[in-house]
Amino acid sequence: MKPISKIHARVLKIAAPAVALLAAGAARADATLDPSVAAAFTSMQANATAVFGLAMPVVASILGMVIVIKLVKRFGNKV
Repeated sequence: MKPISKIHARVLKIAAPAVALLAAGAARADATLDPSVAAAFTSMQANATAVFGLAMPVVASILGMVIVIKLVKRFGNKV
């Protein structure tokens, strides 16, 4: 393995505690949410999942059609 350069060592010295502090702050911020806010976010997540479930078949079929059209154009010109 290559030895860590001085710049990388400095970055690691600064970044490691910063990441730990951010992670600890994020954990505490989630724990202090008001229950009504948590319920609102849960309902928004459920609605987004439902919309994604409805939109995904449409997106997949359009993507499939585009792929088929491109393949027909590519191999149809060779015949």
